[in-house]
Amino acid sequence: SELFSKSGIVLGQVLLTRDDFHHRTRYLNARNTIHTLLRLGCVPVVNENDTVATEEIRFGENDTLSALVAACVDADLLINLSDVDGLFDADPNSRSGCALIEQVVEITSQIEKLAGGVQGEFGSGGMRSKIEAAKIAVSSGTRMVIANAARPNVIADAANGKSVGTRFLGSPVGLTHRKRWIAFGSRVKGKVIINEGARKMLSQGGKSLLAAGIVGCDGSFEIGDLVSVVAEDSARVARGLVNYSAKEIELIRGKRSTEIEKILGYKDFDEVIHRDNLVLGV
Repeated sequence: SELFSKSGIVLGQVLLTRDDFHHRTRYLNARNTIHTLLRLGCVPVVNENDTVATEEIRFGENDTLSALVAACVDADLLINLSDVDGLFDADPNSRSGCALIEQVVEITSQIEKLAGGVQGEFGSGGMRSKIEAAKIAVSSGTRMVIANAARPNVIADAANGKSVGTRFLGSPVGLTHRKRWIAFGSRVKGKVIINEGARKMLSQGGKSLLAAGIVGCDGSFEIGDLVSVVAEDSARVARGLVNYSAKEIELIRGKRSTEIEKILGYKDFDEVIHRDNLVLGV
């Protein structure tokens, strides 16, 4: 604070927990607070609220927290500083002659494998958590750079687009704020298991999830809760907000939408998860 005040910069501390991202209203409150501080000329300093965070709602590392905040406020760039130069094509701790990957256009399964379990000497997050953070950032249209904090002028150079560390390109069409919250902010309450036909309709056809494509569900969830949509081989397909509870889905799974009212005695929706409340690939 004293260092910034010498340059006439006012700081504003913002303390968050994972629970602040789980609840839609608190998520929007955090976004509005940070934007208000910026409009007032303050620099928000965001950290985890360790005084109230329990094991269930704590982040445990700042990589995820920083990515969620960047996505929440529409940041252009997220700079993740570490004690490593970036992402390498092999583990630099166990193999010599590794090459730094300067740019990642898409986070593929191969990129995820390169992250391995490598953890820096400082901080609680390793390279794996940084890649997970990059997924959140780029899906929201935010560029991210992983760079070495010891490099001179690293923040200014990264912000000016110079070749620093590993740069992850943001998606040209980022998720809407509502879908960012569905994909990364809220807590999953259960699973909906779908057949191959439904998986193709969601992934390739851009359709909503109907009861006919559901083969089962797991967990106890209610209408409006967030669930994970998985294939029969347990592969992740999507996340979405359900229009029916777990008990109702068990009764209507595999049935046509026209049969729902006959089975339940009512039908509020044709879709179990509407396309507008569904995010693929998470």
